[in-house]
Amino acid sequence: MTGVYVCSLQPGAGKTALAAGLARKLQGQALGYLRLAGGAQVNADALFLSQATGAEVGPVVEANGALRQTYESLARGKHVVIMEGEGDLAQPSAQESCVRSMSATGAQALLVSRYSPGFSAASLLTVAQKLSPRLAGVVVNAIPQAKMPWATDTLAPELARAGVPVVGLLPEVWRLAGVSVGEIAEALGGELVTCPEAADEVVENLMVGAMSVDPAPHHLGRKLNKAIVTQANRVDIQLGALATDTACFILCGPEYPTPDILIETQNRGIPIVRVEGKILPALDRLETLFSQVRFHQAKKLPVWEQVLDQHFDFANLYSRLGLQ
Repeated sequence: MTGVYVCSLQPGAGKTALAAGLARKLQGQALGYLRLAGGAQVNADALFLSQATGAEVGPVVEANGALRQTYESLARGKHVVIMEGEGDLAQPSAQESCVRSMSATGAQALLVSRYSPGFSAASLLTVAQKLSPRLAGVVVNAIPQAKMPWATDTLAPELARAGVPVVGLLPEVWRLAGVSVGEIAEALGGELVTCPEAADEVVENLMVGAMSVDPAPHHLGRKLNKAIVTQANRVDIQLGALATDTACFILCGPEYPTPDILIETQNRGIPIVRVEGKILPALDRLETLFSQVRFHQAKKLPVWEQVLDQHFDFANLYSRLGLQ
């Protein structure tokens, strides 16, 4: 039986996505998934991964609690158990917790870090060396396309020379950075007044029409699969947006959408999220939401799997894990 301990250098690096992608690749084998406590989304992460992969999910467990017993119980009859652990290994306390968890279970680490401006091999080396010799591989996620040649030609060889196995250099893909209409409504405390069946649709971009003096389609059509944030009484902007690739409307203010807008959006399957408050507070909450994107939408899975097929070295990882 093989244990894989997925951890990340910083929150939002892609732990859950990587665990789900690995589990999907291993479908057909007896799989278990264990989520260590930490953060408000642990139960949602576990539920999503179970639904997406069919893995048997164990109870959420504290890293310093009954981890060994829980792991051994879940591991019975399994070929692979994937654990999702710490998400902030830049902190020394999280590193120590990760080492203890791997020691207790015998699992090997798959470390993921999100690219950010100024990223370098040094960003990973200290933590990678701390996790050695139980480090099966490292992954750098969300690398801008313009930085991919640098990552391939400079970053990966530098890490390899330091003895750090690189198993994935994953490009930034905007289709994976979206949030669902339902998540938008929840974050804004809004009412989904049309097309509740579209709550799981993914929105990739935002456009603010509240202050716009140009509601014409050529202006509003600059971004695809977008949410239009505007005042509920700006029917001109809403009509202009309907002629473009609009995923949903976020209508702010005390007014209710007009009957014509309600009928047209319902006919086209475009949801409206109604928010009684002002636009600027709504934009602040949306900015926070988009900066903390969770990998909980099934529609992202085919895109993510394609990214992994092209940029993740499964053969190398399997070899290091001792998987056939």
